[in-house]
Amino acid sequence: MKQMTFDKSYFKMIKETYDKQEEQNLKITFEPPNCYTPHFSLLQPQIEEDPERYLMYSSGDNYASSIFSTYPTINEVKFGKPIADTHAIDIFDNFVIVSIADGCGMGNLPSKASKIACQKFRDYLAVELNGKKTPKQVVDVLLKAVAYIQTELINGAEDIHSIGLTTFLGCVILKIKGDDDKYAVAYVNIGDCRGILMRPQNDICWELVSGYKPRIDVTNACGRLGPAELDKPDLGNFTCGINICMTGDNLLLMTDGIYDNFDPNVLGKSPQDYGINKMVWDESIPEHRKKRNEIFYSLLKELYTSPSSAKLTQSIYDFVVEKTSGARQQKIDNQLGKYGFNIVPGKMDHSTFVSLILSEEMFKIREVTEEELDIPPDMM
Repeated sequence: MKQMTFDKSYFKMIKETYDKQEEQNLKITFEPPNCYTPHFSLLQPQIEEDPERYLMYSSGDNYASSIFSTYPTINEVKFGKPIADTHAIDIFDNFVIVSIADGCGMGNLPSKASKIACQKFRDYLAVELNGKKTPKQVVDVLLKAVAYIQTELINGAEDIHSIGLTTFLGCVILKIKGDDDKYAVAYVNIGDCRGILMRPQNDICWELVSGYKPRIDVTNACGRLGPAELDKPDLGNFTCGINICMTGDNLLLMTDGIYDNFDPNVLGKSPQDYGINKMVWDESIPEHRKKRNEIFYSLLKELYTSPSSAKLTQSIYDFVVEKTSGARQQKIDNQLGKYGFNIVPGKMDHSTFVSLILSEEMFKIREVTEEELDIPPDMM
């Protein structure tokens, strides 16, 4: 078995950042993970095609995911290739590893960095998580997994200028010993990927990542793995923690290409449109942050028409494609010399969405079906 080694200076930096968080002190024990060969593994995107071809992968109602680009095609050339997002999922006997990453910027380097992040996270956990049954042990593995990713990013290249940067959100879903109706979602987050937990039977949503705050500047990733500062990562918003969930809760992971298009600021709505006496949104004002989250949750719940990951993923895709149509057309017009200076709602981006319903059924996933998504002509 391969030795999972990492640079201790990276781990020290990550551990010191984690120690500044408020301690959770959970009094639970996990069913020890059985780290044998996973029953099912998926890494996306596998290949990119020309013209574009976007797939939704799904397994019954339990799981679905898709990665796509809302950038336009101009003069038969797709803008923004290759896609810099990555998603990975691994199903084991009694735990699940799931992650997303969003390479910072465009080109081969951020695309490669995001793939390395998801691959090395799954590699590390699939070995080091074996038998771990306490929150402290699991968190320690997650922190070391991030150090391992950073080590592999830096050591795997000839020089620092040939390494990309990436955001990352990785989770492991564990059974709670003695309570068949509950699961633990342990996570580690660097940057602006977002996780949401939904409890449809109670019509509620909450953030996976503790202390999450919506941002106004959509160009600020807030944290990055890779050589952000010489060979060191940017741990600006590094967070690691554990959420306790119920059977039937829905774990949603998404990159900013998805959730930014739910944001009233991106969609051209001002605080005044929602009864707040301000002209512009200010992320430092709690009332503004609360309202923007409320709007996001409300729109998300409107799209959740049934407990089906595939239907939700399709609805999310349709929603984001529609919200970015104006921005796409403006970029096409500008490239063709038809300059327009109006602010157009919507944010084009590489976009990833993952839905996983927490239940015993998720451990039974052995294969997925592929469904081709309809692509509008300006995205092909």
